[in-house]
Amino acid sequence: MPFYKIRRNWQIQARTTHTVHLHVREGFFNDKIYLYVDDQQVVEAQAGLVGASGYALFEIDGRTHEFRWIWNMLIGNPTSIVIMHKGHILAQYGSDRAAQDDILDS
Repeated sequence: MPFYKIRRNWQIQARTTHTVHLHVREGFFNDKIYLYVDDQQVVEAQAGLVGASGYALFEIDGRTHEFRWIWNMLIGNPTSIVIMHKGHILAQYGSDRAAQDDILDS
């Protein structure tokens, strides 16, 4: 039975302050990542074997933000999850490796 293995909360300042929730739900071969802004789901993505790295775009107060992740395939957990705006890291879980520009090109 799947369960949430990672939950994080952050406050992000755009035009106003917003609460951002990260939930990572464990699956057998593919975990799911959910991102909520003020209790509204803005990202749902697969990770693990089907998504060793990836990104999604979402908006807060009309501004585009990036949600990036890198998965460690050996341990089955994220190595790096970042939320960025215009190249600046606003929230981070693990290392900042997902913030590198070239990481999504490989």
